[in-house]
This record gives sequence, structure tokens and C-alpha cells, in this order.
Amino acid sequence: LYYFDIAGRAEMIRLTFKVGDVPFEDVRISNEKWGSEEKAKAPTGKVPYLILENGSILSESGAVLLYAAERAGLIPNDPVQKGFAQQAVELMSSVGLIFDRFFAPKVDVPDICAALKARCEVIDKILAKTLSPEGYVAGNKLTYADICIFAWMKKSLPFMNAQVTEEILSSSPALRRVCEVVEKHPKIQAYYSS
Repeated sequence: LYYFDIAGRAEMIRLTFKVGDVPFEDVRISNEKWGSEEKAKAPTGKVPYLILENGSILSESGAVLLYAAERAGLIPNDPVQKGFAQQAVELMSSVGLIFDRFFAPKVDVPDICAALKARCEVIDKILAKTLSPEGYVAGNKLTYADICIFAWMKKSLPFMNAQVTEEILSSSPALRRVCEVVEKHPKIQAYYSS
């Protein structure tokens, strides 16, 4: 798995592999190497991408996450729950599009933070309708969607603005609950303690 040495769009993939005990090589690319040599290797000129066992390259974070989730056994079997899981992942991808604005040539931090708050307010209302008593968005056990939410809300967004992320979570009970549940998972705890 090739990505920068930050959480970003790869953290949900890393965590999905870890929770499912799926071995993978976590290649962290420095900014210096990205511009000089690694960008040319990326099929789309972007990361993350994953080199599969047969040498094929899988690109685009959503596709790599889906592959990781399948390998890890973290996709619900029930079609309705599978739909809810994918809905949550796609909702969080819209957060990713706002997150990407932090890397634009001209950054308007207050505007980006306001957009994040507004989008997360909408997402929280949608997720609240599918949230299980256990705190999962698609059924009564951990899925790749829960990991995706946790990775964005607790690892990627705080990298850019921890205060705004905490404000969002304090006013978003469904997002907060999912993050709390995922954070307590033994394999998530082990990953961050190593």
C-alpha cells in the first residue's frame, strides 16, 4: 500500500487490513520522493494505490478500501446492511473532498472548516437512522464503514484542524459514537500502541 506518511486517505485501508489480520506492506512516501520519483509510478498520479499479489495495481482509495474490506471479512452479508455500509463510506468520501481543499494553492481555512461542519451535520443525521445499539452503522458488528468514519474523524481531519474536528464530534452523536466504539477495538488499540 503506497501513501504519504500521514493518515489521509490510506488510514481507513491500513486499519481495515489490520483489523482483518490481512498482511500488507505499508509503504510511506516522503514529500521529497513523491515529487522526484514516486509520482511517476502511481497509475493515476495519485495515492493511495495497492500492488496486489499478482503484480496488478489497484488505485483509487474507495476501490482499495473495498478490496481490503473483502479480504478482511468486514463487508456485511445482508444486502441492506451492505448498502448502509457503502452509504456511510460514500458520505465520508464527501468529507474527503472538503479535506482535499486544505492542499489547494490558496487555502481558506475558515471556509473549509465551515464546510466540514455543515457536511458532518448532514452525515450525522443520516447515520443516526442506521446506527445500531452497539454503535455500528451497518448491523451489529464492526464493518469497513465504521473504520472509514473513525479514520476520517479521529485521524485525518485532526491532522488539519483538531479543534474543529472536536467541535464536530461534540455536536454529532452518531459520528462520535462510531468513533468511540472503533477506538476501543483491541486491534485498533494495538495498531496505535505499536
